[in-house]
Amino acid sequence: MNFYKSKKARFVVSLLLFSLGNARAQPGESGMHYRVWIPEPAKHYYLVELTYNNPGDTALLKMCAWNPGGYFLIDFAANLDSFSVTGVSGKSLNWTRPVKNNWIIPTNGESKIIVRYRINATRPAIELPYVDENWGLIGPTGTYLYADKETYKPVTVTVENNPSWSEPVATGLDLVPGKTDTYRAENFDVLFDCPMLMGKLETLSTFFIDKIPHYFTGYEIGKLDRPMFVNDLKKMTAAGIKVIGDIPYQHYTFLSIGYGGGGIEHVNSTVVGFRTKDFLSTKEARFRNYKLLAHEYFHHYNVKRIRPVELGPFDYSGPNYTKLLWFSEGVTDYYAHLMLLRGGLVNLAEINRSFQYIIRNYENKPGHKFQSLTESSLATWDNSPFSKTKTQADRSISYYEKGCIVGMIIDFDIRHRTKNKYSLDDVMRFLYKKYYQELKRGFTDAELQAACESFAGGRMDEVFSYVNSTAPVNYPKYFAYAGMEVDTAVSNEAYTGFTTGIQMRGWMTLNSVEENGPAWNAGLRVGDIILSLDDREPNIEVINDILLTKKPGEVLKCKTKRGDTEGSADIQLGSRRGKKFGISLIKNPDRLQKEILNSWKRAD
Repeated sequence: MNFYKSKKARFVVSLLLFSLGNARAQPGESGMHYRVWIPEPAKHYYLVELTYNNPGDTALLKMCAWNPGGYFLIDFAANLDSFSVTGVSGKSLNWTRPVKNNWIIPTNGESKIIVRYRINATRPAIELPYVDENWGLIGPTGTYLYADKETYKPVTVTVENNPSWSEPVATGLDLVPGKTDTYRAENFDVLFDCPMLMGKLETLSTFFIDKIPHYFTGYEIGKLDRPMFVNDLKKMTAAGIKVIGDIPYQHYTFLSIGYGGGGIEHVNSTVVGFRTKDFLSTKEARFRNYKLLAHEYFHHYNVKRIRPVELGPFDYSGPNYTKLLWFSEGVTDYYAHLMLLRGGLVNLAEINRSFQYIIRNYENKPGHKFQSLTESSLATWDNSPFSKTKTQADRSISYYEKGCIVGMIIDFDIRHRTKNKYSLDDVMRFLYKKYYQELKRGFTDAELQAACESFAGGRMDEVFSYVNSTAPVNYPKYFAYAGMEVDTAVSNEAYTGFTTGIQMRGWMTLNSVEENGPAWNAGLRVGDIILSLDDREPNIEVINDILLTKKPGEVLKCKTKRGDTEGSADIQLGSRRGKKFGISLIKNPDRLQKEILNSWKRAD
């Protein structure tokens, strides 16, 4: 974040961002310059002026169709209106819009054109532009038009902040030297990866790792022990850095919008939303939100730099299909757990309980019999996790869940085969050095498997069958390598008769309700929003905890919302046969099992 507290005290750090197109970037004058201002924040819109130098005979401008980090299409162009173009001479230029996110402008020989438009920013979410009288988020992919063949060129942005907002703009971009409101990016890959948060913000104490500053700035951060939180954030960040052993940025900023849920990663920042103002109010909330922060932070390594070859250079106009989202997202979630464990923020029992919940959530859905990890990765563009029908949900899996567990299995298998000499950490460092630093490209699925097998010292056909097929996972075998056992015995357990999904606002909704099942009989239907379960904030961990502690026949109290109407329902839990997948330590582990477990926990 660029931080200007006063004219006398200015702290500016140079930005060394990784760019997918930096090999083509040319020095010199910016080809495009944007000016963004907010004349009436309460009316939820930005005004944008684009000055485009040397546009040629015909300019083709586009609006992005998706946001890197979120693998689903977003109709950003629907929020753009009041489009107009003039030449440097002041004459109006005609334009056409052949498709919704393309604007074609004959320039009539003008050496420079000025494009003006409005962005309607009415919906607060981590990936969208938003503004009101209190705060605003410039989501770059939903704000800036781009020239189709010129995304490799440098670009500048001037932001005219609301005079009533005393806090500076928080962003991963650097200021142009000598300017206090104009930012630079070496190309559009960088620009699109640097959102801007502004408004009535609060910035917590800066923490440093290897002299690199890390910031946490947010709107309505809420009630929490700020020094403790910053210290915890530093611990988890340091644990993530230790995996790779290199810090590729000159500053990093956590941006909290205080609304909704989830997070989205960027190259030297992340935007996160917390569903409650007091986001560390309970042990569950602390674990969940710390894991979210760790997950999004580790993405600056795993997906922004260690990336599948298909994820860059990006095509911003449509889907970028890859089979490897299980690695980019699922393995990132695995490392989020390890960052908390290795940072001393949670203990082994808490981590294993989370892994138990993930396994149960994967195994208790019918989709694990129909869809592989690679198929799930490819299908996300067509069947977004935010918009799946019941049939799609019943025939699909989460690459976050199974990818997390497969990452753990790969790690334990490498450690076991090499007598704990190598691990998945070594694979991550290899991928980072070879493909990001040396070759400056992403890796293929074959190259990923070859890297894992190289450190393992042999073929890993069984492990990768869990990636490429629906083969049943042998949890006891691989967990035993680290001195742990998994309970796969079948027993009676409570069940609700519903499955859930997460909307982009962070709400938990019902995406399926079994007809004549417990939830159905209590009056719940598909699309209902769950506000609380037994007076607890709803999430996957809470649901799993309830089902593991309650017995069939007991009542689950549920507060709901249908449309604009809030209600309540008492669900009498049913009974079904299932596996608990409880994870515990082996009573008498051998020497290698002890070594693997201990080094896995400490990142030796």
